[in-house]
Amino acid sequence: MEIIVSQEALNGIVNFDELKTFAREQIAPYENLMVEEEELSTAKTVVANLRRLSKAADQERIRIQKEHDAKIELTKQQLKDLSGIFNNA
Repeated sequence: MEIIVSQEALNGIVNFDELKTFAREQIAPYENLMVEEEELSTAKTVVANLRRLSKAADQERIRIQKEHDAKIELTKQQLKDLSGIFNNA
């Protein structure tokens, strides 16, 4: 008999490179520049969109962390219970 622990692999974000490229393209025109008055509206729209995406990324990171922490705690408790039973034998 052996203890088998399920090993789910989280493969990351499928379109990570695409998202990084998009974000870099969005901020490139504004790096190290002062935005002129006529470009202010466009710049605000871009920043608002990037902040929305940033918030969504943070929320997803937190959701995944909670989900996996719960699975890890369950597995740790199960292994602890088994160790207790084996040690009492």
